[in-house]
Amino acid sequence: MNFLNDWRFLSVMAIITWGLWGFFSKLSENYVDWKSTYALFCVSVLVLILIISPKSIVVCWQSRHCIYGLAAGISCGLGCYFFYRALSKGNASAVIPITSLYVIVSVVLVALFLKEPITWKNVCGIFSAIVAVVLLSI
Repeated sequence: MNFLNDWRFLSVMAIITWGLWGFFSKLSENYVDWKSTYALFCVSVLVLILIISPKSIVVCWQSRHCIYGLAAGISCGLGCYFFYRALSKGNASAVIPITSLYVIVSVVLVALFLKEPITWKNVCGIFSAIVAVVLLSI
């Protein structure tokens, strides 16, 4: 089985690496300001893109839909900007769980605009996530 084709494996790896991202972001901000941390993050993402897929980077600028990729990058970049600012002002144990609720925004937008269904199980999961964040942040 090729693990890099299994969405479950990739999801677990995303959880682990995003967890490391939160930890290393706060560790960095213990020693340098949030602007330096943000800049180093951006540079390292560019380097990582070149290392992971140097031969397969093809941007199809001809498609009118490439605006969605640009919007994703801008949204992520702004989210990271606000995340690093928040992390420089607050405790990681509060900032990281609260900002992790971004998935709720994604789920609602996907349901509204892409017509993906939201089940009662999803609603319960969202509610549980909110409760968990409240408990982790107090």
